[in-house]
Amino acid sequence: MGYPEYSAQNDHGSAAGRRKLSDLVARLSPCVVTWESEHTGGSSSKSHSDEQDRRFDTVLSGLEAQGWRASEPPVETPLSDGAFLLATFEKQEWTLHARRASTPTWKRSTLMVTEDDCFGRVTEEERALVEAPDAVR
Repeated sequence: MGYPEYSAQNDHGSAAGRRKLSDLVARLSPCVVTWESEHTGGSSSKSHSDEQDRRFDTVLSGLEAQGWRASEPPVETPLSDGAFLLATFEKQEWTLHARRASTPTWKRSTLMVTEDDCFGRVTEEERALVEAPDAVR
């Protein structure tokens, strides 16, 4: 349930860079709670996709009642072949990032709650590892 696992298969960086990234992921994992749902399929599995949307929307609609403040309210952006939704909520020392991306045959919904103090200690070098792991050589 912690920080999303680092996938070395997409990394073209050095062994030292991959090790630093792996160490960072291990350090951040206790500071993160994640939920992800991915759906693939055509119209025959539309009910599963609709249920995924309903669960995601239920979470977002209930956050303010639980004391979360929308620092970036949900905005859905239409794309040429789908849509992208992004929202950010804050509560005490935590930040919740909500994302949903979809195409006609694929949909992924993600919620990630991070402890602000923990992520505030990430250095610029470590931030670069997360943002562009293949740039570390």
